[in-house]
Amino acid sequence: AAYVLLEAEAEAVAGEDPARAAGMLTQAGVALVAHGTVEKLAALTQRAMRLAGPGADLAPAVLHASALASLGDHARARRLLAGREAALADLDATAPGHELLSVVALCHVYMEDYEQAERSLVALVETCRARGAVGPLALPLSVLATLQLRRGFWTEAGMLADEAAALGEEAIGLFTYTLALAAGKLADVTAGEAVHAE
Repeated sequence: AAYVLLEAEAEAVAGEDPARAAGMLTQAGVALVAHGTVEKLAALTQRAMRLAGPGADLAPAVLHASALASLGDHARARRLLAGREAALADLDATAPGHELLSVVALCHVYMEDYEQAERSLVALVETCRARGAVGPLALPLSVLATLQLRRGFWTEAGMLADEAAALGEEAIGLFTYTLALAAGKLADVTAGEAVHAE
């Protein structure tokens, strides 16, 4: 429902206020991450990037790179992210917009750039812990748990996911809470299957 409303309103103002339309389409893209197809996310965020214009398209570009990485178009995803390295470096790990840094790391997980993803995520987690930033800590913890699942480090993945989930849905939001719970459950099941196989 949020996606449908945001897309419709964005299209209604796109001719008069493209920057505002780009912002609404980006928020619609966030809604699609939790409920929608990756192909639709790719199309939506590409339109948001065009409306925002160069230099103002960081958020839709990161979401677009995430969609491209999910679809296997790694070359285009890497180019998008490489072109925005300076803007990403200016983001604060605990300030509004911090989520983009975890999404970039998730892109690297999708593209199997595991070392780069781990470096970014560990730095984010350490910064959030040092500053006592509870809310911003949850997403990098959850993405790091996802990375460790892919690498076969089930115990560590489970601990990271449990730490994120323990912060509570109210503190970290439904999407991140669900991601943490899913990673934790998958870590438990996979670890159990590995022990049973032995």
